[in-house]
Amino acid sequence: SNTVAASADAATNTTNDQNNNDNTTSATPNTADDPPLSKKALKRRKRWEKALQIKKRRKEQSKEIRRIKAINEGRNLDAEREQQKKNEKEGKGWERRETLWRERCNKGNIDESFRVCFDCNFEDQMTWKEVNSLSLQLRYAYAMNRKSPMPLHVHVTGVKRDCDTRKHLEKIDGFPDRWAGRAYHVHEESLEDVFGSALSNVLMSKDKDVKQVDD
Repeated sequence: SNTVAASADAATNTTNDQNNNDNTTSATPNTADDPPLSKKALKRRKRWEKALQIKKRRKEQSKEIRRIKAINEGRNLDAEREQQKKNEKEGKGWERRETLWRERCNKGNIDESFRVCFDCNFEDQMTWKEVNSLSLQLRYAYAMNRKSPMPLHVHVTGVKRDCDTRKHLEKIDGFPDRWAGRAYHVHEESLEDVFGSALSNVLMSKDKDVKQVDD
């Protein structure tokens, strides 16, 4: 409709104006323990931070467009929010999600299926950008497994208390307890310590060691 189109145009103009202002944003300073970054590395980090800011703004703009579209469709958003709060208070939403989760786990025979493991015991050999990328990939893996029609048990090993990967993940609501409730297990111990004798063989890839665990 016209209202949605106008909102989208306004959102685009706002993004362009804010993008220009972002050119003055400074990169995140290094901590005392980090080695000094080159000018090229600082530029890359600044572009990455700017991309995150743009992504956040686009998400907010998309949310506003959906709100306007819902109003144009005649939906009562206040009533929908009240119903959602009521369901949350009564635990209906949680019960429904738990029921669906158990059904999908039973369908995939999750306890008898193979398991996936991410060995994160190499953080000391990774750059800041690589650690951040790793934490994002772990979050995507959790989200995909949680929504999968046939989920698996996923284990992430070597995530120590003081490591940067864990600091990134701890920013997410529900980590790690609620993640464990969705078959996503995070361990401080190494892959060998977690699985012990169940660690049957090691397959070599062109980049890293890929370890296959027989349950």
